[in-house]
Amino acid sequence: MIVQSRDFIETVDGLLFAAINGEIHFLRYFPAADGDRVRSGASYAKAASTDASFNYLEQNYPEYIFKRDCLRLQRCPHDKIKSIFRPAEKLQRLRASDTGLAKKCTHLSDVFNAVPAENKGVTGSILVDLATPISDIDFVIYGRKYLDLARGILRNSQETLGLDRKSWKQYYQKRLPGGGELGFEDWLWYEKRKYNLGKIDGTLFNLLLVDDEINLAIGRRVKKMKIRCRVVDASQAFNVPAVYKVEHKLVDTVVSFTHTYAGQAIEGEQIEVFGMLETTADRGHRIIVGTTREAGGEYIKVVHMARGA
Repeated sequence: MIVQSRDFIETVDGLLFAAINGEIHFLRYFPAADGDRVRSGASYAKAASTDASFNYLEQNYPEYIFKRDCLRLQRCPHDKIKSIFRPAEKLQRLRASDTGLAKKCTHLSDVFNAVPAENKGVTGSILVDLATPISDIDFVIYGRKYLDLARGILRNSQETLGLDRKSWKQYYQKRLPGGGELGFEDWLWYEKRKYNLGKIDGTLFNLLLVDDEINLAIGRRVKKMKIRCRVVDASQAFNVPAVYKVEHKLVDTVVSFTHTYAGQAIEGEQIEVFGMLETTADRGHRIIVGTTREAGGEYIKVVHMARGA
């Protein structure tokens, strides 16, 4: 069974994983008697953090944890997969639903009508029927050219789809509850120029790219490191993971596994990066930002903008 980024996997144990890519997955929901979400009559809880996710698996299902070059990762073995949920298929089914959230997803799909039906979908809690009335819409776009098209539509629709300051603050507090490495005003500057966040009928939505899978060479961790470098290629800045090719005396690539730093910089900009230095099998060096989902202490910041940006 082929698993793609943004798909969800249901296991024979009733666990629900988000697919980071074909081989790496992340536990998002699990059955729990005291869970605050309900699916098919069963209660579910959401894994609140990276640590919480690993702790739950270690105590209950350690077979879903594996190591790669001393890194702890999560994966659903093929014999544990019960079902795979596809964002594009879900979006089509929502057209037959009369729930408020389904209607908003359909409305959003119509806003991006220039994107073919097979190139858009919904993921996250909506995909696996665990959404609440206040859930955001994680809207998936397949293909970089269609993401650019959707971002252009959103850029030109700020009066109707843009966020007000109160909404930006609410999202910031949800995304970075401890403040992270970016204060609100700094964070807002980055987010406003990405054009991948908006509101539809009062509900927040994200535009999420699924493109060709990024295959990274196996790396070996060296140490935490801070560098300044120039971005020479940001064509994969919205991928999973986000990849920035950079000009630096040691490091040639910056990789972000956290959505916070997707689309963070463009070609020609000077950036400051703090993350984990790795050496790769092809003798290259890269810095990883997002060694945990929360990326505590790690960041990508623009220190000098590109001309015309």
